[in-house]
Amino acid sequence: VRGRHTGAITKWWQSIGDVKENMLHFTENHDEQRSASQFFAGDPHRAFPLFALSALIDNNPIMLYFGQELGEKATDAEGFSGADGRTTIFDYWSVPSVRGWIKKGLRGLTAEQKEIRNKYKRLLNIAAKEKAISNGLFFDLMYVNGNNDAISTGRSYLFARFFKKDLYIVAIN
Repeated sequence: VRGRHTGAITKWWQSIGDVKENMLHFTENHDEQRSASQFFAGDPHRAFPLFALSALIDNNPIMLYFGQELGEKATDAEGFSGADGRTTIFDYWSVPSVRGWIKKGLRGLTAEQKEIRNKYKRLLNIAAKEKAISNGLFFDLMYVNGNNDAISTGRSYLFARFFKKDLYIVAIN
C-alpha cells in the first residue's frame, strides 16, 4: 500500500492468528482498483512485489485475478461505476488485455504484457514447485534486522522459507 512502512507486514501476518490456515491471498479482485490502474500504482511492474509477497510468504493458496498477469490497467468506463480503475463483473463486458489474449493467443499480447505474464508465470511455478515455498516454514527476518543500517527497513521486507535442506532468503522491495 502506497506510503506504508514495510513493518506493517510483520504486524499483518502476526494479527491473523488462527484464521491464517484458511486464508486465500490475493492482491486484486472485482471490488478493488486494479494495481496497474492510474488510480492505484499506475504501473503493472510496481504491483508485482506485493503479489510476490502474497505468493511466497506462506503455504496458502494465491489467487491471480482475471487479467492481472497481463497488467490490466482498467482504463474503460464500464459497468455501473464508470472509469474508476476497476473492472466490472456485471454487464456484458470484457477486459481488453484478456480479450486480445483469447482472440490471438500470445500474438494478441504486447511485448510488455508478455513480459509481465512471464514474471507471474515464473513466480507461480516457484511457489508451486519449490518445497521450501509450497510446504516449508516461514521465518520473518525483519525483527532481527530492525537496527541494521544496511537494510532499508521501511522499504524492504526480508523473510526465509525452509524445508528440510532447502533454504530461500526472500527480499522484497
